[in-house]
Amino acid sequence: MNDSLIARLNQLTTLSRQRELTQEEQQERQNLRLEYRRRTRENLRAQLQGIRLEK
Repeated sequence: MNDSLIARLNQLTTLSRQRELTQEEQQERQNLRLEYRRRTRENLRAQLQGIRLEK
């Protein structure tokens, strides 16, 4: 996972607790959340595909 993506998400979340985010910041945060979720699903899918069951 890209550390800069997580760092920016955390930064925007911290800002949102201090003040209301601008429309651009809200859109950026939404896009970053979607990207984070997409990457997480891809990573999980890759891990699950790597699992082999033995009898």
